[in-house]
Amino acid sequence: FGGLWPLPEAVQYSHKRFEFVTFDIGNFINFSPKIQKAVWNFFKNIEFNSNEVPKSLLSAKINKYLVKIHPNLTNEQDEQKFQLYTDEKYEIKSNSSSTTIDIYIKASNFYGFRHGLETLSQLIVKNDILATHLMPVDFKIQDGPKYPYRGLLIDSARNFISVDSIFRTLKAMSANKLNFLHWHLTDTQSFPFQSKSYPNFTRFGAYSPKKTYSVQDVKKIIEFADLNGIRVIPELDAPAHAGAGWDSEENMLICYNREPWAYYCLEPPCGQLNPVNDQVYDVLAKLYQDMMEAFDWPSLFHMGGDEIKNECWNTSSEIVNWMKSRNWINDKEGFLKLWNYFQNKALSKLKSISPNVTAILWTSEITNLENIEKFIPKEDYIIQIWDDPTNPKFDVNTYLKKGYKIIYSNYRKLYLDCGFSSWVKDGSSWCEHVGWQKAYNHFSKTEESKAFEGLDRNVTQNLILGSEVALWSEQVDDATLDSRLWPRAAAAAESLWTHDKLDWTAVEERFMIHTMRLKKTRYSI
Repeated sequence: FGGLWPLPEAVQYSHKRFEFVTFDIGNFINFSPKIQKAVWNFFKNIEFNSNEVPKSLLSAKINKYLVKIHPNLTNEQDEQKFQLYTDEKYEIKSNSSSTTIDIYIKASNFYGFRHGLETLSQLIVKNDILATHLMPVDFKIQDGPKYPYRGLLIDSARNFISVDSIFRTLKAMSANKLNFLHWHLTDTQSFPFQSKSYPNFTRFGAYSPKKTYSVQDVKKIIEFADLNGIRVIPELDAPAHAGAGWDSEENMLICYNREPWAYYCLEPPCGQLNPVNDQVYDVLAKLYQDMMEAFDWPSLFHMGGDEIKNECWNTSSEIVNWMKSRNWINDKEGFLKLWNYFQNKALSKLKSISPNVTAILWTSEITNLENIEKFIPKEDYIIQIWDDPTNPKFDVNTYLKKGYKIIYSNYRKLYLDCGFSSWVKDGSSWCEHVGWQKAYNHFSKTEESKAFEGLDRNVTQNLILGSEVALWSEQVDDATLDSRLWPRAAAAAESLWTHDKLDWTAVEERFMIHTMRLKKTRYSI
């Protein structure tokens, strides 16, 4: 019983008194449809969470208590959208009488209430033999997350991921209180998003007509995610990682499918957008519009923005001549200016569609600590650090000193595709396997202390928004998605939610209990 995951901030309950219970579902008809759906999901969860009941209880007389759940939302707005700083705190109290257990879940909004139900479900065990549920009596839980951003990345561009698999991923995320799904939707390999402005992008850029996402598909995913306390962030990667789909328009791409690929890009097929073609920005604007509408106007939008190869742009006489007309030399500094030219124009198109959106960029040459202040305004961007932060160019402490908001995605500890051999040629993976222990301790006490060294934490604490687990799909599809994500992503989830910094050795038993719970609730592991 218990084994709560992620561990709540404060828990008080009796381990001595458990009671068999049944549930009163009649008091929810007057609440909002979202609350009603969340409660039904709760009942589904506890039906799957079966376990052995101690023999001492099996021999005891069974008196079933009637459980009534009472939502108390101080700021209930059924149309409220989940955003980065949405209040996710909740409080659970139970009071018992001789026949009834009343459970009060207090939160400021639906999302905190949903988290409360998720925690409550972990306190309830179903016994299949007796066809009843068992739970502790008289408990109190106060809880809320340490970080506002607790993300997971899926990549449906390298290999297509079905809508059902995305639903399953969202459900598992909700069980671990992960709250942002970063959807890497397009890349050089495929363009599966059905743009109403450019249908040929999918017609020529998808792997097949069946391996696409319609606007209706995306909206179903957004609705399901919202019901599970999750916001979906689309990524339209540019100016690198662009190929399939873009080739349906003239003069959009440079060095697409060019060989030898290792000279022009970091993985095949190669492709970068043509930054001196003004039509590229017109196309981007319409794609941004289509995505923002389909994804219900998220407050965050990922623009990609890494792994540019100057050698690719340097093959284009059009680009080189354009640079010369501005007295830019086609060297490292000149191509950084060109990249910045692209990034500024792309951001202006995005902002013209959604003025309040905040863009996210991967760490790269333009966002490293040598260049970032020259090119990337801290007011406009969040920086997602995937590089090894022991590299001085990507030191977390220095980003904070410069005032940049960051999301932590150190590939050594949070890239779950690492360690499964090379896929372009023979040999090992470019990065080592990440065990659950690494994922749990991905931002250790030592790393945290170093990140804030010499800084006023009261001022800079909020600049670290959180972390994101990433699963790139060069060797991942529907068949392997679940086993690559879980339970390792669950390990990272607790370290993002729980306020106390624990070592993996202190949580191993509870983690195993939670892993079994995930299996029982039919999240494939």
